[in-house]
Amino acid sequence: MLAPILWSISFATFYRPTSVAGLLTGDLGTFASPKTGIKWRYWIQDASVSTDIVRSDIAEIASVGSSGFELLSYQTYGGTVLLDPTDYAFGSSRFVDVAAAAVQSAQASGITVDFAMGPNQGAGVPVEDVDMEGMLTELVFGSYFPSPGEEFSGPLPNPTIFPDVENNDTPSANITTLALVSAIVAQLVPGTDPTFFRVSLDWSTVQDLTSQVDKSLNLSFTAPTPPSVLLAYYSRRNGYPEAEAGFTGSFPNKPGSWGSFVIDHFSAKGAEVTTKFMEQYILSQEGIGAVAALPNVGGYVWEDSMEFWAQLFWTDSFPQRFLERHGYEINKTLPVVSTISTGFAPKPSQSFDFGTTVESARFLEDYQDTLTSLYMDYMQTFKNWSHTFSNQPAYNFHLDVAASAAVPDAPEIETLAILTVDEARQLSGGVHLGQAAGGTHIMSSEVGANFGQASSMRMADLINDANIQYAGGVNVALLHGFPYSGPTTGCT
Repeated sequence: MLAPILWSISFATFYRPTSVAGLLTGDLGTFASPKTGIKWRYWIQDASVSTDIVRSDIAEIASVGSSGFELLSYQTYGGTVLLDPTDYAFGSSRFVDVAAAAVQSAQASGITVDFAMGPNQGAGVPVEDVDMEGMLTELVFGSYFPSPGEEFSGPLPNPTIFPDVENNDTPSANITTLALVSAIVAQLVPGTDPTFFRVSLDWSTVQDLTSQVDKSLNLSFTAPTPPSVLLAYYSRRNGYPEAEAGFTGSFPNKPGSWGSFVIDHFSAKGAEVTTKFMEQYILSQEGIGAVAALPNVGGYVWEDSMEFWAQLFWTDSFPQRFLERHGYEINKTLPVVSTISTGFAPKPSQSFDFGTTVESARFLEDYQDTLTSLYMDYMQTFKNWSHTFSNQPAYNFHLDVAASAAVPDAPEIETLAILTVDEARQLSGGVHLGQAAGGTHIMSSEVGANFGQASSMRMADLINDANIQYAGGVNVALLHGFPYSGPTTGCT
């Protein structure tokens, strides 16, 4: 059987107790005023905006016949942070005021508003403890080449790559707390150069030593006589940043000061980190949740492309889920699984595989299958919490998107990555065929999201983009985008 085509995944969501799905099915409206309508992505620079101008912008969006907009907060649009996030970042009291103005303006203008689940791409929220379950997790490894027959006794080798990622010059949390996943020793394939960037191991010689490692991560064993390598695999929180923390530190009950970090996208725990924050600090605030719950106001809880990275995407329950789905433990396969690319993350100087000693492709497929199932759990948690959910396929995530697309009520793709009819159909098939009877069968596309054309796209090109998406199974066009029309901090 052919393996499924794997795409990378991103996604989006928005909360509303009254499902908009019922409004989008049944009566389709008229040609001049269809029920699905055209939406815009509306960018604001955190809370450093005028609520009067926000209201004016939303009225303008409605005046041209739009059905709604997505509200997305960027921290200085990726530039140098000039205003203290404590007072202006996503989750701050000023941000709550801006969000309330947006919701109330949507109601007054008769259009829907979709909320981003967090700042930037919405992949994370403000948290005080980044090193906790529910935050983005990665698998890392360290290696040691013992002498033939060496009596090894000591600490396991440390990872060669430390978390030091930056997003728009915002540094990571730089977490170094490690949890052991696996310790193995394997002989090298005869003739293999141990200094080469890719070292081949003999699958038949792999020994799992994990049970022999003590609580201090020390190990005692006798190395094989032939050349071999000791590999230690650890999980750790990645600490990938979405927004910068406050200038003068973190303060209780001031979420803007905490900094926002990407959550675990492969567990229900990750979804719960976001939903709890949204409930406590956004939706429960005066003028937001109650208004958004009104018919025809709140639309979707939304997240953009998952444009973050890790050494290898992982979650605490991965080993158990892998065993349940495939009937064997993942420990011995990790040398080849760790060669999977996950975007722009720094790569170790040396990696390992099994050469021709075993058919390794099945290990990669089983990892990808497990990751997909965990991602679908994550989406299902959001779907259960909110009434509607939008999903957008992203970059370099090894997931079965067609299967994943059937989970949310309203998946979303984009013309930046999905350029042809056939590419769009790979996802729309999951939406229109995979959703059960009674599903929304709504598929959105971020139209006009093309490189180098932010201020120069011709109307003919925009229409062509939309036509391609519609031909591929899309039935809602989300225009990229509608900028805040007022002055922007740091710009002339």
